[in-house]
Amino acid sequence: RVRRMKLNVARTWYRPDFACGDNIYNNFDWESPKMKAFYLWLNEMKRMNVDIALQAGWWFTYDTHMGNPSCDTENDPQRFAEWISESLRYMIVEKGFDNIKYVHLFTEPMNCDGDGAKPGNLSISEYYKIVSRKVHDQLVKIGLRSKIKLVGPNFGSTDKADWVQWSIDNLGDVFDIISWHTYNGLRESYPPSEYDVWM
Repeated sequence: RVRRMKLNVARTWYRPDFACGDNIYNNFDWESPKMKAFYLWLNEMKRMNVDIALQAGWWFTYDTHMGNPSCDTENDPQRFAEWISESLRYMIVEKGFDNIKYVHLFTEPMNCDGDGAKPGNLSISEYYKIVSRKVHDQLVKIGLRSKIKLVGPNFGSTDKADWVQWSIDNLGDVFDIISWHTYNGLRESYPPSEYDVWM
């Protein structure tokens, strides 16, 4: 079906538990059953010339402190960045999956009620900025930043593109692609086109 569709890019679910089990501070296991299954899929996509957009984490803040009851704002951003950077290094360099081209940093991260612990005295947006920048810096440090396009903030479920300008102002040097989404038709007040909202 993918071949018949002539799909160019596949965005896919990818979270720390693939390699860390039930706690992000566990040792990384790049040959875990979940990772091995993931490699089979990556290989099929590469065989069909489909680029990959990894959904690196879904719930913000939960995936940054997975397995722990609260956010450790000093250590969690670095650990999350290490998980992303080391997994990318292993998949791209060691396994040869150079069709991994994009990394989405969470989905609707500013809608975090119920999606993880509050980051202490920091606002959700401030903490997202810290985590995103840490991922960028870690990829630079290991020499992989030029191979990956970072996509964020992936904010959505709104009829306003509020976080687009914020992203430009705060993470314009981190994100290669600024993304936002909405669901046309869910509210009577929706404009006729999402593009009008972008403008």
